[in-house]
Amino acid sequence: MNISSYALRNRCLRYGKRYRHYILLNRSIDGQSILCNCCCCDGCNLLFTTIIILAIMSSFICFSLFWFNNHNDTQSMNLGIAKDIQPNHLYRDENQPNSFYIQNYVQIVHETNESRLGMINDDRDREKKESGFSLYAFNALVSERLGYHRQHLPDTRHEYCRQSTSNIDKNISDPLNTTVIICFFNEEFFTLIRTVNSIFARTPSNMLTEILLVDDSSENDVHSKYEEYRNHESIDFADDFRHKVRYIRTPERSGLIRARNYAVQFARGTILFFLDSHCEVNVGWLPPILERLTYNRSIVACPIIDLIDPDTFIYKPSPMVRGGFNWALHFKWDSIPSDQLMTKEDFVQPIKSPAMAGGLFAIDRQYFQQLGTYDSGMNIWGAENIEFSLRIWMCGGRLEIIPCSRVGHIFRKRRPYDSPDGQDTLAYNSLRVAHVWLDDYKKYFLKSRSDLATMSYGNIEDRIELRNRLDCKSFDWYLHNVYSDLLDQINNRSSNSIQNSGRKNPNLFAHKQPKILDKFRIRLNGTNLCLESESELSYKNCHVHMQQCLRSSRRQIWKQTDLSELRMNMKGCLDSGSPNKIDIIRLNKCHQMGSTQKWSWPTMNLTNENSKAIQIYNDGSGMCLSVNTNDRFKVIMSFCTSNNNIDKSSTILNHWIIVRH
Repeated sequence: MNISSYALRNRCLRYGKRYRHYILLNRSIDGQSILCNCCCCDGCNLLFTTIIILAIMSSFICFSLFWFNNHNDTQSMNLGIAKDIQPNHLYRDENQPNSFYIQNYVQIVHETNESRLGMINDDRDREKKESGFSLYAFNALVSERLGYHRQHLPDTRHEYCRQSTSNIDKNISDPLNTTVIICFFNEEFFTLIRTVNSIFARTPSNMLTEILLVDDSSENDVHSKYEEYRNHESIDFADDFRHKVRYIRTPERSGLIRARNYAVQFARGTILFFLDSHCEVNVGWLPPILERLTYNRSIVACPIIDLIDPDTFIYKPSPMVRGGFNWALHFKWDSIPSDQLMTKEDFVQPIKSPAMAGGLFAIDRQYFQQLGTYDSGMNIWGAENIEFSLRIWMCGGRLEIIPCSRVGHIFRKRRPYDSPDGQDTLAYNSLRVAHVWLDDYKKYFLKSRSDLATMSYGNIEDRIELRNRLDCKSFDWYLHNVYSDLLDQINNRSSNSIQNSGRKNPNLFAHKQPKILDKFRIRLNGTNLCLESESELSYKNCHVHMQQCLRSSRRQIWKQTDLSELRMNMKGCLDSGSPNKIDIIRLNKCHQMGSTQKWSWPTMNLTNENSKAIQIYNDGSGMCLSVNTNDRFKVIMSFCTSNNNIDKSSTILNHWIIVRH
């Protein structure tokens, strides 16, 4: 309903009388914004009106200057990220006031769009990212920009976990004190410290005795960085860090398995919690674990392991699953039977797990020693999680996953280091497991890994003696009482059933089809060229190129999903490719994990054919979709520069027009 000027005047007068000397600016009345310049005396109207006009003009001038300054920085306007800031080790930016630290900058970006932390602004950024993937198998550029502490993580627990937290605290009448053991070799420093600080930020102080950082004779500068960080006066959690963190270095390169055994002799806590060095613990992670260990000291408890994307470091919830393995003794995740998850209470109950992933678990220190610690005859890494899982179950213990405990973990696509002598330690260690624990069933392992039939596996007499001393049950008992899935593989007489037994349950990580939000063509600004797929139906390694825009071409119609994908068909997504191959843009099978298949742009500009030119940013690559005019308009990824396709001398064009179909 429109309000007449007379009515507005009367309302202004009423507000003026009510507030006497206050001037009401931009007051909303019946859904309309009005400007009242009333006061208690008519003689003041002219003076106050003049003041208001001057104030508005000043605000407009300031805003214009601010807009002009920032508008020139396209990546700031279009992509919602601050201008390039190059952090040094102690987080001070020399181009900013002394009081400004990158922690603050990172927090602002995190709250607006964390995925943009991976933006590559120049060759230095690209080198940092590429070297990070080479050295650590994750994006070190994003890790550095995240800083030493990420304050906010999404609470990925089931809602019933949050409601029952207070009961957990009451159930632990005498809190167990915990030693967290973090072993590492050549770890990226920001990731290591972020692991430590996440523990301090989200752990009741009375439950944490210490954190042991166990450096397995790293060859990089992680130790000198640690000393520099520890002695800096303004670090996060300074008191806890200086009093509860102990840095221990192994005499020589030992590998994860022996390094953990080495660390235990220094532990003071009654509970040992082993963590990898590239984790971030979530809210309420420790009390549910300690509650189970208080209930029964022979329980070994694992958190649900959430995913931290190695490309973007975005924290993602993991489904409720349990650990298992195949006849090759390769770990895998298994689904939980649906009849075990019928009520809310079921989602917070401990999950019986046949095996553990190995990196993250808690155990009573005396029970760990009673079980014989890790097999010190194993080398470096691999299969120790399967061996220890079998030993727990077959020797009187119980292995559980605790749903209300969540810890994020960077799942790297490869292991960034090898064994010192080049040995296949996974194969070597798996043979030890088979010959000590599988009894007559080891023939199925050897059938699955026939290539290992003649490979040496060292002396296992002490492990067989340990098994006899602990009076452990048979592997047949384990199959019938703990993990019948492996028996099902044997009983399945179809060809290759043993060799293929390691395939994941196809329904375990099945994705729902994402919602289609929009359909459009993507036209290169200033041209009549559109992004086109070589095939409308293909979805694997299908190239994309630029072609004359045609309304009739279905290969130019892209579908935007609620997962920020650009789909050509139900299975094919536009993919920026691997981090080191920025010139291979193509369709690949949609994996629904974001990263190289996640695309974003400022939606406020997408209105019609006359939309403003925008940049299309890719999370995984940290770059923008572009075209190289010197290479037959080849589609590539490039820096998100601000040329807006106006600079005629530029050979790289990266501004686009969204044309709705």
